[in-house]
Amino acid sequence: MLVIRMQRVGRAKQPYFRLIIQEKTKSPRSTAVEIVGFYNPRTKEKNFKEDRITYWMGQGAQATDAVNNLLVGAGVIKAEKRRVVSITGARKGRMAEAVKADAETKAKAEEKAAVAKAAAEETAKAEAEAAKVAAEAPVVEAPTEPEAAPVTELEAPAEEPKEDATPSDSSTT
Repeated sequence: MLVIRMQRVGRAKQPYFRLIIQEKTKSPRSTAVEIVGFYNPRTKEKNFKEDRITYWMGQGAQATDAVNNLLVGAGVIKAEKRRVVSITGARKGRMAEAVKADAETKAKAEEKAAVAKAAAEETAKAEAEAAKVAAEAPVVEAPTEPEAAPVTELEAPAEEPKEDATPSDSSTT
């Protein structure tokens, strides 16, 4: 069976790919039946021999997933793009757990927001009722207490210092 695949050429860290027609069992580095185009991923430059690609696909050649996506993007063939990267079962499980955890977190956040909103509405309602009651109630002034007379403190007589019989001389010791 024939396949249309990419053959890497170019220098180190400067990839450049040829689109080749080749037997599926052969190595991509071996000789090709025909070179039908090239693709430079660094500059996004591409050139395809559309008539030869359609001829070989008519003869039964299958394009690899990456080549199929290149040809669909360039408008050479009319098909859907294929998934090139597959997800393992373990990774699918981790992704499902993450989605489930996100949904639970979102539900808890929505619940907290609903409770906070209900509490805010309740306090607003209570304040509105209190304002309504205050507006309807007659205004009564509280009786004022008579002012107390200022308290004057009696001054106690100042004590005079007592004199001791012994003189306090600190230098005689």
